[in-house]
Amino acid sequence: MLATARKLDIVNRILSPYPGHTSSLRRLLRSAAVLVALLCIAAPWAHARAAGITASAEQQRAAAEVNRYRQMAGQKTVGLSWALDKAATGHAGYMGHTGEFSHYESKTSSPYYVGRAPYDRALRFGYRNDSISEDILWQWIGSAGQRTYAGVDTSVQWWMGAIYHRFAILSPHTQSIGFGSYRVPGKVLYAMDFGGSYDRTGPKVRWPVPGQSGVDVGGENEYPNPLAPCYGSSAPTQYGYPVSVSWYTGAVKLTSARLVRSSDGRAVAGCALSPQKDQYHSYSTSLSFVPRAKLAYGTRYTVTFKGVHSSDGDLAHGTAFAYSWSFTTEPPPAALSGSSPRSGATGVSLQPSVALYFSRPVRTYTFVAATQSQLGSGAVGVSLARSDGSQIGISFVRPSAQTTTKVVLRPSSALARGTTYVVSFRFLDSWGRPVEGRVSFTATR
Repeated sequence: MLATARKLDIVNRILSPYPGHTSSLRRLLRSAAVLVALLCIAAPWAHARAAGITASAEQQRAAAEVNRYRQMAGQKTVGLSWALDKAATGHAGYMGHTGEFSHYESKTSSPYYVGRAPYDRALRFGYRNDSISEDILWQWIGSAGQRTYAGVDTSVQWWMGAIYHRFAILSPHTQSIGFGSYRVPGKVLYAMDFGGSYDRTGPKVRWPVPGQSGVDVGGENEYPNPLAPCYGSSAPTQYGYPVSVSWYTGAVKLTSARLVRSSDGRAVAGCALSPQKDQYHSYSTSLSFVPRAKLAYGTRYTVTFKGVHSSDGDLAHGTAFAYSWSFTTEPPPAALSGSSPRSGATGVSLQPSVALYFSRPVRTYTFVAATQSQLGSGAVGVSLARSDGSQIGISFVRPSAQTTTKVVLRPSSALARGTTYVVSFRFLDSWGRPVEGRVSFTATR
């Protein structure tokens, strides 16, 4: 029988999803992810480079995002582990070079091979705690152009919207994390490792938390499909944001689960999951409700879970509970509300300041120069080009705030008289959703 430290590794083998398309991260995030334990590889493998923030900055950002969610849920914060960072970075490199998107490495002859299973890879770098789990993802964001925090932020947001991936992020067992990314032509691969102890406990976790606002309306397409236990092969691959409550200890049995629109009590169709109905919920002692369709924007919902929980696993002598709380979903996505010069304008200065105005705030770290082709492959940024596709250098008037509704850019050299120019952009709004479009004008004076 495998040692305790490897038990979760077996579980994770079952949980590994395959590549698929996301729902609410939405056109910008065409990705797939997986929940499982893993380690990373060592440094002989050169890391694919991209201009912008460093790998260390990405790792710090990943820890900050994980801790932001954990603090909201009432869990202890976690720190970065050098060993898990190496393990995650190595595994991301292995996936990038071999094309094998999995928590398990089978190409032992590859120079990028680190170790077959997550636990093996963690051990390789000296990490020996008994709880090892992992989330992985590939996406287009940042695959071209300057590297920004967009990939990190949307990855963690994606995992939180995928019910099986959420459990490791919020688990009280987790004490340390590691994060790694690897860029190959056309996409970026991300791996996040979670290390800790099964003996570490914490309060039960409800997500979204009571009273939370700005909650995503859609869940993320993952494998296994969390609606499959209720709908079988006809389960939709696009669904609403999962609601969950987790104990991470003992045993739980569900009596009823119900999600309603708070304004009129109208019930939301969906699938209630429990350890008795879905084996993956037993590992985190969780209950969840997954809506069959996306939730409505800017709407308050109330969820109620009823059942029995036993801290020692004996449900016959467990304690009955009824938890009910509300949350509010995000507003509609941001959109371009205007520009100066307006789209289609003529008589524009040869040295203009171009201002873009948005209906909701967009994240300022996505204000980077890009080419039209890079934006087409999913990167974030802004492109200024002539109508024939020739790129023009730009600079930004960068605000001090993290978000803004106004973006101002200037060409680095004078424009050509009588020539049409196109400003193409792709940003993330405050809720992590893509905001994209273009504005054209003709310079004549």
